[in-house]
Amino acid sequence: MIKEAIICNEKKRNEKKRIKEKSEKKRKKEEKERRK
Repeated sequence: MIKEAIICNEKKRNEKKRIKEKSEKKRKKEEKERRK
């Protein structure tokens, strides 16, 4: 059971990381657009 909880936490962490990276890329893109 502990193993499953660890895997679940890993998945959640990876999901958060992916969302964060996505929003970072979006923000950089928007900044580039604004500079033009």
